[in-house]
Amino acid sequence: MIERLWMVGIVTLSLTAVGTGCRGTTVDPLVKETYPSHERKVCILKDDMPADFEHVAIANVPVEPNSYGGDRKAKRGLAKNARKLGADAVVKTSFWNTMGAPSGTGVAVVYKADNPQPPDGCEWY
Repeated sequence: MIERLWMVGIVTLSLTAVGTGCRGTTVDPLVKETYPSHERKVCILKDDMPADFEHVAIANVPVEPNSYGGDRKAKRGLAKNARKLGADAVVKTSFWNTMGAPSGTGVAVVYKADNPQPPDGCEWY
């Protein structure tokens, strides 16, 4: 009986780990459309896009690097995840440190216009 309970606990723990997307790899899609990934630099902004800048929010994106570092490492991770989603920028970003490992979150967005002038305040990663 104890062995069976132990096995149920292991299976439950495994499904929880898979379902929650360990290490910040799970994104929360905000639209049904998908966009092609790219290798361009991504604009990282602390605040939202300017009101007159046409864009579409496509996903909430987290990042949790596996090693020590600071905000720059988390920003690089957000940009990498955004590129995989086809995003041009990550807005409404926030960063924190847990036991020396940087973490962060933001909203991945796609510009509506082709080659627009990027908003002021972009940090490029």
